[in-house]
Amino acid sequence: MKEYDVVIIGSGLSGLSCGVMLAKEGLSVCVLEQHSVCGGCLQSFRRDGQTFDTGFHYIGSMAEGQLMHQYFKYFGIADRVRTIALDADGYETLNIGGREYTIPIGRQRFADRLSEYFPSQREGIQQFTNRVFEVKDSIGVGLLRQGIISLDGARLNMSVSAAQTIDNCVTDSALRGVLAGSSLLYGGERATSNFYSYSMVVGSNIEGASKILGGTQTVADAMADQIQRADGEVLTRARVSRIAVADGQVSHVEVADREPVRARYYISSLYPAHTFNMLDRTPAIKKVYINRLNELKNTYGVFSTYIKLKPNKLPYRNTNIYIHSDANTWASPEKRTPTMLFCPTPSADMRWTDVATLLIPMYHSEFAEWDGSSLGERPQSYEEFKQRTAQWCIDLYERHYPGFRECIDKVYTSSPLTFRDYTSTPDGTAYGVMKNYANPLPTMFSVRTKIPNLLLTGQSLFVHGAIGVTVTSTLACAEILGAEYLARKIGNA
Repeated sequence: MKEYDVVIIGSGLSGLSCGVMLAKEGLSVCVLEQHSVCGGCLQSFRRDGQTFDTGFHYIGSMAEGQLMHQYFKYFGIADRVRTIALDADGYETLNIGGREYTIPIGRQRFADRLSEYFPSQREGIQQFTNRVFEVKDSIGVGLLRQGIISLDGARLNMSVSAAQTIDNCVTDSALRGVLAGSSLLYGGERATSNFYSYSMVVGSNIEGASKILGGTQTVADAMADQIQRADGEVLTRARVSRIAVADGQVSHVEVADREPVRARYYISSLYPAHTFNMLDRTPAIKKVYINRLNELKNTYGVFSTYIKLKPNKLPYRNTNIYIHSDANTWASPEKRTPTMLFCPTPSADMRWTDVATLLIPMYHSEFAEWDGSSLGERPQSYEEFKQRTAQWCIDLYERHYPGFRECIDKVYTSSPLTFRDYTSTPDGTAYGVMKNYANPLPTMFSVRTKIPNLLLTGQSLFVHGAIGVTVTSTLACAEILGAEYLARKIGNA
């Protein structure tokens, strides 16, 4: 049985982040991934010579001196991953009821631009902007250099409603819709979303939103390479089937069709219920706790329509476009509302759009009848459902931007079921466990567990997205390396 210092289950951004940090600091690391390639939501795929991203369509805080850029420097991949800053004058374009609002990069520019659109709301806009960055600034490069990963006090905003905070600051209904306009990016719902998650995701994009060129798989591959350069291992087609416990600690993990693996520490980046369902029964973890995990509500999934465009047909706009039918820009489980995110990928000369992805929120009820099916074995009715949904998405975009349809060459699709089968997330949830501001404690997870050598990471713990899972991974690694030591190493990289 091979032995390591740390075994990491799952190779999404959180698992790979843990692997790079620990390997860089001299520990022997093994990352186990069930799929044929590493990356989780970072995975890309190729069709007809074009690359399509499955999860990360843009990433925040990527300008020089900002948090994610600093992590990329520490990981040793900043010079190996090609990025392009989105349009500083409008990294996001919100098309609400047919009117476009452009959202610029820069916290004061953000407040000033919205004040131009809504001059009577200037004071409330500034108040709201300040509140967002009071939360966002609880993480940052300056704090890392002081030996601080995150200021815990900001997490009190997990129990504050994002929608109510918006409503308390501004009174104009159209402006309220603008401020919630990117809710699809963090699984936003009016009734549940908390202000902490909102501020981390939206604030990091306002700081410095960028797009990964060449596919987000390049990030995963670069991180895996860094682990291997430090004599660690990243094993694909290595599905963990059991987490064995002896004498109150994890003794080893069993891997399908491979030898078991042993370590001093184990970090699981899987959905929390999956981790504990694989764990041997132990008095430290009560069955009632596992049952409660299995009953937690999850955020909605995302249906993606991937479009290969005809060469030199659709001019490239260096922005991501949200389309909403009206000022109610929150997703809703009651019905599919006309709301969508359009993410374009540029040609090499940045003049034309090579591929585009149309994303819409999708709730479990819409695809539940095919739950029992699996990849490659789904019935014709499912394929027809996907085709109808893709046409619905194309029609919605065409209504707002006529001429789009004639630029289309080929169309591919994925549903939350696709996401479920590739990432083992229940119901294909795009953002993990739903965080409800009204009752946050049952859905907040510590990186520590009651098994001393088993740690957790991943988007379900606190906040999803690149910045959320990276910080959470740092907290997990800090349990092994020490928080102040690790923070300073990252901050001074």
